[in-house]
Amino acid sequence: MSLSTSRQMALDIADRLTSVEPATVTRYFAGAAIRVGGAQIGFVMKNSLYFRVDDESRPQFEALESRPFSYKTSARNVLVASYYEVPADVLDDDDRLNDWATAAYRAARSSPDSKQKKAAEAAS
Repeated sequence: MSLSTSRQMALDIADRLTSVEPATVTRYFAGAAIRVGGAQIGFVMKNSLYFRVDDESRPQFEALESRPFSYKTSARNVLVASYYEVPADVLDDDDRLNDWATAAYRAARSSPDSKQKKAAEAAS
């Protein structure tokens, strides 16, 4: 899947996200990131959508046998446990997709590395 195809898939998904508007799409390595309010909630890479997870949402993904994002380097296989692949049946259902996007937004905002969280703490 090319970068432009990943971007188009991400734009299509962002348009469907009504629960966390406005969703924007930016370049993300060899794919496209989906961001809401400055927080990255997911990305499209190699024809798959991955959403940010936390301890609360991860069991939903695991119950549907979804796997975390991973990639290979010359030295090892890297597992990125903070992003899981969104199952096809969720991707095909706008209501479920929006529910999962809301959970991904919560996970992104509550993560220790969240720019929004850091900005809010600095302002207090």
